[in-house]
Amino acid sequence: YWRDWSSDVCSSDLGDLSVRLPVVRTDEVGRLAQSFNYMAGELEQKLTEIKHSRDLLADNVQRLGDALQRTHDLDGLLATVCALSASTTESVRATAWLVEGSSLVPRVAWPPESLRSSAGRVPMKGTFLGRVVATGVPAWTGAPDKSASLGGPALAAPLQRGSDTLGAIVVERVPGSPAYSRESGATLASITGPAGIAMDNALLHRKAQRRSVFDPLTGVGNLRMLTTTLRAEVERARHFNRCCSLMILDIDHFRDINSLYGHAAGDQVLAGLAARIAASVRLVDRVARYGGEEFAVVCPELDPAEAVAAAETVWNAVRNQPFEVDGGSIVVRVSIGVASWPQQARTSTALLRAADSAVDEAKRLGRDQVVLSERLSD
Repeated sequence: YWRDWSSDVCSSDLGDLSVRLPVVRTDEVGRLAQSFNYMAGELEQKLTEIKHSRDLLADNVQRLGDALQRTHDLDGLLATVCALSASTTESVRATAWLVEGSSLVPRVAWPPESLRSSAGRVPMKGTFLGRVVATGVPAWTGAPDKSASLGGPALAAPLQRGSDTLGAIVVERVPGSPAYSRESGATLASITGPAGIAMDNALLHRKAQRRSVFDPLTGVGNLRMLTTTLRAEVERARHFNRCCSLMILDIDHFRDINSLYGHAAGDQVLAGLAARIAASVRLVDRVARYGGEEFAVVCPELDPAEAVAAAETVWNAVRNQPFEVDGGSIVVRVSIGVASWPQQARTSTALLRAADSAVDEAKRLGRDQVVLSERLSD
């Protein structure tokens, strides 16, 4: 019949290995009792080590499975991988380094507070970590290195996506600790290999998310981001009894720019205008492409007078300097409409309509100016 020896090995039906025979004689029977006690002690220690290894393996397999399921959370994934890497290699620190251009930067560490003591940006050249990224194979060091701040033994394995290396995991021990073995390197590589694939999934998801709310030409938000942000900010203003303003900008005579300079130059003007708007407003303001040659800026906690002043800052930033495009410079003028909640609108949709109406009024009055919506829009 079938018997599960793996479960029996630690069960009590094989006997209690903590029991020792009394040694009261010095003859052959006494020596046999001593040998039996020594063997029982060795077996007890081995079984304890096996049980510990089995429990550790089960725990690490569970943690690796949890990490690989977190494909939409890059930092959460790396945090789990760092903790797992430190545990399996008997290390006191693990750091995830990611490639940025010709350098590597620390992204996540375990323990979390150790990230603050890590070096900043590390060059690819001249570091053992850079060698790991360049070769795609684990490497060891016992010498001080910019990417291993403890100064003791360090081991790194690459985080790879196919033939591309995204970064590396570095594990460290304190000075005076045993050096890492090749088996440790193989163990760490068995973790970072699947982790690199999961990282690729997280990065692809992040890119898809960004594309869903950002305009690919200008890099600012799209209409979806605008409506979502405006609705949230109006609700926030309502809850805290504060103001929320919106400005809409329309490029004057944009069709003439496309006709005279070409659509490529028109695209460069749109991208340049988006950058100039973003540089002229507060960090808390959200810039979005409203559609075509129109842009919008959501301005939390600005009342009508403050919103008009902010719009005039943007208006002056556009007027003060022509836009450089392939083939020359283009003078650009904009008409800006401003509306505020709750002064000119009761809902986010009404606020959008009110700002739109103010733009139309600016156009009617001759363009190239800032106009505040005058009426309350339902």
